[in-house]
Amino acid sequence: MKIFYILLVFSCQVLGQDKSILFYLDEDLKPLLQFSKDNDQNYTMGLGFGYASQNLNGSMIFRGIEFIDHKTLPARFTNSDVSLQASLTLNGTAFTPNDLRAGTIIKEDRPYAFLLYTSLKKQYLHNREYIATELNIGILGLDLGRWVQTNIHEALNKNDTQEPYTPRGWQHQISKGGEPTLLYAVNYNKLLEQKSFFDLKYGAQAMLGYYTNVNIEIAGRFGILDKNNWTRNYTPLGTGNKNRMLSMKGVKKRKAEAFLFVSIKPSVVLYNQMLNGGIRKSAHTLSWNETNHFVLEWNSGIGTTIPTANANSLEVIWVVNSGRTSEINTPLARSHQWGGIYLSYNF
Repeated sequence: MKIFYILLVFSCQVLGQDKSILFYLDEDLKPLLQFSKDNDQNYTMGLGFGYASQNLNGSMIFRGIEFIDHKTLPARFTNSDVSLQASLTLNGTAFTPNDLRAGTIIKEDRPYAFLLYTSLKKQYLHNREYIATELNIGILGLDLGRWVQTNIHEALNKNDTQEPYTPRGWQHQISKGGEPTLLYAVNYNKLLEQKSFFDLKYGAQAMLGYYTNVNIEIAGRFGILDKNNWTRNYTPLGTGNKNRMLSMKGVKKRKAEAFLFVSIKPSVVLYNQMLNGGIRKSAHTLSWNETNHFVLEWNSGIGTTIPTANANSLEVIWVVNSGRTSEINTPLARSHQWGGIYLSYNF
């Protein structure tokens, strides 16, 4: 937390116009989750906040990711004259097995896992093509995940007599006690079609690190749209990219929006540290054969952009139902769903 505070203070010194305050919350609980039972299990929670600004580009804390980007991305993106926001966020994500009341290891279910990470994000645009890159630096195995989930559940379960039950197995979490971890991700999108009332894009993503996978995606928005915001990504898991706003120099006034969105994404998964474990010995992990290596994700919700004074705006995104088919290949295999709220104040 102290490291993030230092980075945040430095970031505020370079922020200029076209900056954003970002916040998101994912939960497997109503009212965020709709059209599914809520029990706060599996992907139990995601939480993040941060800042974004065009003036973060080229700053000291982004030199690492910019060096990687210039070595890996086509020059038409890294040499583009279009200036987009970069962002710095602090994020936490937690996963649990299905039976929260069991204090012993459930060998055929997923392990408890908690990841706290700082995410640096860059954006690049070339005509109708868009790339977002992300460098995440985090630590697994902290007790913070247990503390947050336990307090939320105990506030709701009437002395553990109803769901969501108090979790009893966090002592078996992945890399308990702490283990550093990294991820670098590249997300490519291309705009297929854009009209006044809808846009459609397709894309592909590759991740290397605590998640190592590749995927393809098709996504659409329908409603009253600002054409500059077609790049937004509401994919819930994988990286810290929750609500990316395409902000370009010269775009002074943000338009009002009200829309529905939907996406579908098949993925090939090679490694998931929150299932398979890392270097540090964990009490419970799943093997290669106990992990599904093809999963399907979906995402649906509603969003709005509300212009305010001085060309500022508030973006509100409600992910009403996101989900993923089972990541585990055992008799306890199951899909899971969650909802989310993503906020961005742009000024």
